[in-house]
Amino acid sequence: MNKALSFLAAPLIALSLSPAEEGTPIKALMVTGGCCHDYDQQKLILSAGISERANVDWTIVHEGGKSRDHKVSIYEKDDWAEGYDVVFHNECFGAVKNNEFVNRIAKAHHDGVACVAVHCSMHSYRVAETDEWRKCLGVSSYTHQAKGAITVKAVEPDHPIMEGIPYIWQTPKGELYNIKKVWDTATPLAVGEGAKKGELHTCVWVNQYGKGRTFGTTIGHHNETMLAEPYLDLVTRGMLWTVGKLDKSTKADDGWVNLFDGESLEHWRKGNGDVPGSGWVITKDKELYRSERTGDIFSKEIYGDFELEFEFKIAKASNSGVKYRFGNYGGSRIGAEYQVLDDANHPDGKRGADRLTAAIYDVIPAYENKGAKPVGEYNKGRVVARGNRLQHYLNGKLTVDVDLTTDSWKDALQNSKFKKAKDFASKPGRIMLQDHNDPVWYRNIRIRKL
Repeated sequence: MNKALSFLAAPLIALSLSPAEEGTPIKALMVTGGCCHDYDQQKLILSAGISERANVDWTIVHEGGKSRDHKVSIYEKDDWAEGYDVVFHNECFGAVKNNEFVNRIAKAHHDGVACVAVHCSMHSYRVAETDEWRKCLGVSSYTHQAKGAITVKAVEPDHPIMEGIPYIWQTPKGELYNIKKVWDTATPLAVGEGAKKGELHTCVWVNQYGKGRTFGTTIGHHNETMLAEPYLDLVTRGMLWTVGKLDKSTKADDGWVNLFDGESLEHWRKGNGDVPGSGWVITKDKELYRSERTGDIFSKEIYGDFELEFEFKIAKASNSGVKYRFGNYGGSRIGAEYQVLDDANHPDGKRGADRLTAAIYDVIPAYENKGAKPVGEYNKGRVVARGNRLQHYLNGKLTVDVDLTTDSWKDALQNSKFKKAKDFASKPGRIMLQDHNDPVWYRNIRIRKL
């Protein structure tokens, strides 16, 4: 096994190191090769894409050509996975049927080496009589549907792996696997709809196999899908979860600034630069309460790419909002708005889904089942703005995920009140808390630049 990767200069994608270089890297073995897929490029796509998101030291074993019955040489040894934290399986050897050989692969994971398995790994070793590989995976699958894009929908959006993954997204291309059995040890995280409309199959899941954790997804036949940002985010988070490093690798507190910590409004000003009016009150519970008409307030600093977190509570029939990238667009002082609303009792709640809580106000609706808490209880909002991608979250669930370069965004903008605002939501600007003449409370407001 050669630790030096010899394909770093491949034309499709270049391998780059994780932005988080600190700490011990994850020792990962990727096993790839076999029938029916472009493994020459997929080993590059996956290793590079994951390494951009996590600190990983890769060893890659690529064998078998286009064979269906090749037995990967490293699996011949009982200690084949020794020294690795996780094995990333992206192989397609469906005709291998030697039970002893297959059991040896599974045993390493049963004994505690983490497992990530994508796409045809689920069809590998499917003719073997032993169930150990299927138990390791957490699903049994033997067939797939015709090729076509897969619509992926979260069924466990609160699972740590699914944080930041779109609640609903579509692969550029696809080949949905038919899942015959989900084992009792497995937990589905997302289902997919492929060529057979109305027929849903588990396509993302986690599993416990003996001492080892497994993350699996049947998504990933085409290179275009593996290059998609949601896919690389998903498999990276899945791999981090299997080795118990998800929080450490993706939730560092570095760079956070408290815009409101319950003590002062030093980071906020009125539109004219004055200190916030008397209607913005700091309560004894360290809340920022908009008590009377006093005007919007703005962050002193300008932000372009950022992650913003805040908690909010509304009164009955109240309306407010958190605007961002606020500035001059086409002569108007406006910004994209994370809608804050009593959906049930405010008139805007009946004017369309793009007026509801956690939507981009008047432009992009929030996903269904967004999980807003009742009036009088605190909700947690989150905005991630990175380049042309905007994401909204509500209580940990992704509610909006939009790319400003897409036709869907441009069409939605043309049907909104902001249609004359050139480059709307694309430029750096201030954060704004809206005074809509209704009671609203905010707390724990923090931001970090990306």
